[in-house]
Amino acid sequence: VDVAIQATERAGVKLVIAGQKEEGYKLPDHVEYVGYADVPTRKKLMSNAKASFLPSMYVEPFGGVQIENLLSGTPTITTDWGSFAENNLHGITGYRCRTMGDFVDAVKSIDKIKPHDCRALGENFTLQAVAPMYKKYFRDVMDVYTGKGWYSDGNNINAMSRFYPSI
Repeated sequence: VDVAIQATERAGVKLVIAGQKEEGYKLPDHVEYVGYADVPTRKKLMSNAKASFLPSMYVEPFGGVQIENLLSGTPTITTDWGSFAENNLHGITGYRCRTMGDFVDAVKSIDKIKPHDCRALGENFTLQAVAPMYKKYFRDVMDVYTGKGWYSDGNNINAMSRFYPSI
């Protein structure tokens, strides 16, 4: 949260924070804390947000919050490792950052990101989109188990296709 606080302070913009807050943790004047965000509150927050910060300092394995943002049409400002390297298309669905300067530039450039492109990429993560991928994966595993393995007859190569917004 400190990365988002510092970046928005340097960029001169307001930050809204939802979620847990340690008792006694002081927030600067440019930060509004709204507490726990249930599903209706998250929908409202994301529909009005210019972006969502996800500056994970560890190798994020998936980043479900980012996908939730994408499906809401909300651009994401993330670090540049873990799942974000694949799921946050730099300059298209948000910005991947490595330094505080990058985070500040991302805040200042966020209006260039089109919510439609965020939503379009997010559609790759619906149940309808991932079900064929899982079906193919499990068939491939089963082929190894039953002896066909590497030499199996193929199991729908198109199941792994994803849609990317036009650049």
